[in-house]
Amino acid sequence: MILDDLNELASKVHEEIAAAKHRIHICVAAGCISSGSDKVLSAFKDEVKKRGWEGKCLVKGVGCLGPCAGGPVVLVDSENVAYEHVAIE
Repeated sequence: MILDDLNELASKVHEEIAAAKHRIHICVAAGCISSGSDKVLSAFKDEVKKRGWEGKCLVKGVGCLGPCAGGPVVLVDSENVAYEHVAIE
């Protein structure tokens, strides 16, 4: 991959982020993964797709969000709210 390719990829990612009205960050660092955050991430992505919200709602796995003992941790960017102990149900 050359620099132009990386710049093009970065531009697409920035456009995707800017277009999303809601951004949901799900911690996939070690503490949260051990609490099942990978399954929570998958469930969020499935639900967004099921509802046809692609492009409007961006769901992304991210690094540590802080309160490791509260994992899985989910941050809803547009509301500036973090949720702890999130379960698929």
